[in-house]
Amino acid sequence: GALWIGGEDGTVHELDQRDGSVLQSWTVGAPVSALLVHAGFVYAGSPFGVVFRRPLDGDTFAFWGTCGGPVNALAADDTH
Repeated sequence: GALWIGGEDGTVHELDQRDGSVLQSWTVGAPVSALLVHAGFVYAGSPFGVVFRRPLDGDTFAFWGTCGGPVNALAADDTH
């Protein structure tokens, strides 16, 4: 497993849970305020209401959709 973090500079990092080393890094088109790893994808939400997505085995994030306000959290389903 990995730990995912996002930054105000639009970066998303995948970290090794054991030692905290950076496994991979990407840049999305906006600051990152929420992250979700679910069903083979990584989703990155922004305070500007934009959501980006990339497959876990993919190379880049792409625009996925917009919301009416800041994205402060992302939900996988009714209970997660």
